[in-house]
Amino acid sequence: MKETEEKNSQSAEANFLYWQYVVKNKNSFNDSLGDSFKTTYDFSYPPIRYLIQLKIPVYICYGTKDYAAPFNDYFRAEIIRQQKVNFTFKAYFGLEHNFFPVKENGEIDYSKFNWDSVMLDWAKWLKK
Repeated sequence: MKETEEKNSQSAEANFLYWQYVVKNKNSFNDSLGDSFKTTYDFSYPPIRYLIQLKIPVYICYGTKDYAAPFNDYFRAEIIRQQKVNFTFKAYFGLEHNFFPVKENGEIDYSKFNWDSVMLDWAKWLKK
């Protein structure tokens, strides 16, 4: 979200180098850079193979400006490919992880609270 065209390749390469370092040190509890490598590695393991086995109704909602949105979109495509019918997806366009709008400059607009409408949508789904 925050990359510019000239920094794109540098930033992407730095991310991949960091990920290589995390994987090599996946059992390290050193948290001098924030989360420990173990935490980063463990939380980065894709849960798709477990979630796809669920038989109960599942509601997945997310903001399209969330950093994880592409993974939600991929998961949705996989659910469609496997013809699973117990999953419902709701994408909130232009909103970030906590459902606040993201301005064109990338800043989050905290003045527009959307949790009430998100919860109303969830409550409607629950009643079905």
